[in-house]
Amino acid sequence: MSLKLNLGCGPNKREGYVNIDSRPEVNPDICEYLWDLEYEPESIDEIYISNAFEHLNPSTAWRLLLRFHKWLKREGKLFIAVPNLTLLGKLISEGNEDEILFKWIFGSGYEGVTSHKWGYTENTLRKELNSAGFKIIGHFSPRDDDSGFQYKGQYLSLNLECEKWI
Repeated sequence: MSLKLNLGCGPNKREGYVNIDSRPEVNPDICEYLWDLEYEPESIDEIYISNAFEHLNPSTAWRLLLRFHKWLKREGKLFIAVPNLTLLGKLISEGNEDEILFKWIFGSGYEGVTSHKWGYTENTLRKELNSAGFKIIGHFSPRDDDSGFQYKGQYLSLNLECEKWI
């Protein structure tokens, strides 16, 4: 049987996945902080995390990547989506100052789990993923969640598909 995790799912439940979020009001399958999760080594086939990783400080994010690597089966998949800081910076520098762009950088503006604690460009995210033992396969197509949010026809999320390789 295949085990797939949808981490930081919010209201975006994925069929065939264990949907996990720290907020009980979104009715996840498991209500838990990501850093408190425990799984057996090489027991997970796929991890999907869309626009939740930036809510972690860099050291917690790094430790979580190492745990993802440990949990995933050989050649297991990691799909990770984060706000694309390069694109967001470009849009703002071109004079686009809509509030939504700043929310994509900093979070909702509320304290707690909705605040963003870090940001990634494609280069910085690739470096972190490679260092944690993941091979980047490429970009994945936006889905019916935050990974597919558009501003003036441009997707604001950086969506990378990875594979456990060492």
